[in-house]
Parts: sequence; structure tokens; C-alpha cells
Amino acid sequence: MLEEHCGKVMSRVIVNALKRPIQTVLAAELMLAFVLVPLIGLPVASAQTSPWKQLWAKTEALEKAGKYQEAIQAAEEAHQFAEQQFGPSDTRLAGILNRLATLYQNRQHRYAEAEPLFRRSLEIYQQQNGPIHTSVAVLHNNLGVLYQEWQRWQDSEQSFKEAIKIYNSLREQQGAAFDSKNEVQLAWVLNRCGMTYYEAGRFEDAGRMFAEALERFEAVQGASHKDVAMALHNLADAYHQQKRYADAEPLYQ
Repeated sequence: MLEEHCGKVMSRVIVNALKRPIQTVLAAELMLAFVLVPLIGLPVASAQTSPWKQLWAKTEALEKAGKYQEAIQAAEEAHQFAEQQFGPSDTRLAGILNRLATLYQNRQHRYAEAEPLFRRSLEIYQQQNGPIHTSVAVLHNNLGVLYQEWQRWQDSEQSFKEAIKIYNSLREQQGAAFDSKNEVQLAWVLNRCGMTYYEAGRFEDAGRMFAEALERFEAVQGASHKDVAMALHNLADAYHQQKRYADAEPLYQ
């Protein structure tokens, strides 16, 4: 009877898992990763403004229009302008380095070219804002996503852990002033770190990260939010891979 019950549970879990496999969740989230994370230190563009802001606005408009090759060319032009006009330690330069790296990564899979841009952006933000700052956490997160796509699992894990460490330090420093946006950002980093563990076959570690992400999503956004549903699904998949079918089944429902 126990074997029959486990077989039925396993069948239902597999059917539900096939409806929305974690690989689909991963791919969808990677497309959102840089939308969800703010680009720190960038000015707001307007119609009649400086050449720098016009270049930034052009890059943004082309990307939104789906003209990615032209957006990359505009971002490269903005990068050169920032190098010449602002100097090597300006956060505006850090911002365009981050954006250009994102375009290389997401639109052309030019990972080897994106990596040093992200790293230089990270160095500038660390220099200007200190090691415990949201801008620094953002860049560690972005590197984690890059390495995740590149299947460099250990580098991805390390980058996500650095971001998690910063957000937790900020919470300790700020207490009640640690706002809900940062709490959600932390939840996303936890979820992405869980995905790295999952893709690397470390399902127990993945489950631990997914469970913590779920707790934070639910605390800030409520039980009915789509991010909570996503985290529940991911946690269920991690349990399924550990053959914890009884734990996985109710999470899929």
C-alpha cells in the first residue's frame, strides 16, 4: 500500500512538474533580472538635456523598441563618452558599464566581454559607495546571473552569496528602515542562488534557498503574489529531485 501510494504521488508530481519545469522559470527570470534590479547612479534623461543624458535615453529607447543591435551601438557610444568626460571612477561610467554588459549578455551571449564590464562597474561602486551598499549588491547579483547563464556554478554561487551578505548587513544596520524593496531584492537573489544550486545538481542547497526566498516573498508581498507562486514551484521541484514527494505534492497545487 505504501509503495502504491508513493507511486501515485510521484506520478502526480511528475505531471505537475512537466506543466512548468524549473528551466522555464529560470529562463523567464533571467530575462527579468536586470529589469528588477535598479541601475544605480544614472541620471534621468529628458528631451532637452546634456549629450550624456541623450545618449542614455537613446540606448534605453532602442532597447525598449527591441532594436538590440542599435541599442548596443548606442550604449558603446555612451560608454566612450563617459570614459572621456567623467573619468575612471564616476558612477555614471559604472552605470553605463553595467547596462552595456547586460546588453552583451542578454542579447548576444557575449559573456566573456560582459564579465570585465560588470567587474569594473562593481569596483567603481565599491570605491564610491563602500562595500556595504545596495549598488554593490546589485553588481554582485548581476555577476551571479551572468555566471549562471555561463554555467560557471561556483562563481555564480560566490557572487550571489556576496549580494546576500550585503543585504543582510544592511538589514542589521538599518533595522526597521530596511525597506520592502530591498527585502524583495534579497528574496530574488536567494531565489537565483537556489537556481544555481538546482542547475548544479545541489538540490538540498537549492531547497534551502528557495524556502528562504519563499518566506521573504510571502512576508512582503502576501501569499497570493505571483512571486510566491514561483517560489513555491521552485521549492517543490527541489523536493521532487530529493525524492521528497510527500513534501513536494502540496506545493504544486
